[in-house]
Amino acid sequence: MNRGSIRANVLSRRSWHADVDTAFVAEVNTVCIDGAVKRLASEVPEAFLPDKEVVYLYTDETHDTLGRTVAATADVYVLSLGLAVAPGAKPVLVDGTRDGLFHIELEDPTGTGTIFRRQCREFWLQVGGVHDGQYLVSIDHPWRNTVDAGMKFRLFQPYFYLRDNVTDLVDGRIFDSARQLLDNLPAGFVRRTSQEDFRGTYRGRPEAFSRWEYFQLAAPNRAPIAGIPEGAGPPPWVGPEPIGAFKYRYTYVWGKKDFEVAAPGGSYDPIWESAPSPESGSHTVGSLIAAVALTMLTNIDFQLGFGIIGALRFGRSGLRKRIYRARSTVGLAGGLEQAIEFPNIYFFLAEVDGVATTFIDNGSIIPDYHRRLPESRGYYAWAPVPHQDATYQVDLRVYRRPLQLLVDSDAPAIHPDFDDLFEDLVLSRLCEMDKSPEAALFYENSFKTRVEAYRAKEANPAAFIPAMPWQPDNVYRDPFRYAPYVSK
Repeated sequence: MNRGSIRANVLSRRSWHADVDTAFVAEVNTVCIDGAVKRLASEVPEAFLPDKEVVYLYTDETHDTLGRTVAATADVYVLSLGLAVAPGAKPVLVDGTRDGLFHIELEDPTGTGTIFRRQCREFWLQVGGVHDGQYLVSIDHPWRNTVDAGMKFRLFQPYFYLRDNVTDLVDGRIFDSARQLLDNLPAGFVRRTSQEDFRGTYRGRPEAFSRWEYFQLAAPNRAPIAGIPEGAGPPPWVGPEPIGAFKYRYTYVWGKKDFEVAAPGGSYDPIWESAPSPESGSHTVGSLIAAVALTMLTNIDFQLGFGIIGALRFGRSGLRKRIYRARSTVGLAGGLEQAIEFPNIYFFLAEVDGVATTFIDNGSIIPDYHRRLPESRGYYAWAPVPHQDATYQVDLRVYRRPLQLLVDSDAPAIHPDFDDLFEDLVLSRLCEMDKSPEAALFYENSFKTRVEAYRAKEANPAAFIPAMPWQPDNVYRDPFRYAPYVSK
């Protein structure tokens, strides 16, 4: 049941035949149908078909496993993990999958036993300068000096993050021969029983997971400008994408998910992504003479203090900009004609560095059809219980917030059993829009009655609660949390 059929059904049930006025159709689409989809996802998530989410839990890396120590640099926002090529040392991954996701604990080299913690913004292999050939990492707040060296460390992933449209995590399994089921535990229970990670003390094969703090990347508030590149002989449109009319938006992103769970189009998905910028004006490429120059992209690294030319941390905030393009027409020129869709939907086009303020779109990149512009509201952190002792691939069963229905062929992933219930909800909103409170109340009550009937049918009369898996060691008697009990 797509948006067009939903609208036709509810108007028929109201004995209306008003699906002709453009403004009225737009109101029904946004106020009634999109509003009903969002409410249904919030109040009755089981109405939507569950989906699969794959995440990776990475093992800890330490001074012992990597054969390295950490040293401060002249830039207090950058630490060094030593030369890439060093006797007995193992490589540090700099492919972006650890950026933001990994934290670092550092032991005070003076022997006080103090542990310092930082979040790792970005890992990279330095080329040129004093630290040529060294693995470097930028951190979220400054190091205390520029002389510390030989520091022991633990690099670790405290949490995993799901895509921004996940509304509920049901359960999961580790992807191996054991196919062990993971439970969803309340964070309060995990804290009271002291099962959260503490300096890697409690590690093992994850038995469960729990939801922790919330994180959101601030969105860009400056619209890009699309136009013809300046200068003599601007770069041409080369294809294979056909010419046409386009609009652009962009987001900030941080980190990369493992490539094994990349988008079907082959692009990495970010760990975190902001809400989108305002959209550019529409720009038409009428011939192959000139490409599109996208300008006025915000230099986010500069605003975060990572855009100072000459500084070791220049361009290493970890943030990048993800550009999306919407096509509204398909032009004919130069043998690039293709029978493609042009629905004014934003699809992912390319990524540029945080310091980049321009981008040239010459048609050489085909947008990723599987990645629309997100409506990111932020992300919850999920912690494995206990903290992972190795690298695991985990298959999770989740409910997602449905994508906005942008065209009549878009269909919400609603189970067929809920079609009538959903139409009641749409009709209730339609009657509110029509200033018919009695009719709106009638359909609202019908919606609630259908929900109660469905839940009664699917209820679990046994109210079975699975037992908590046994934990080795003295997990429930953590001396950091509980004093010994003495009977007098």
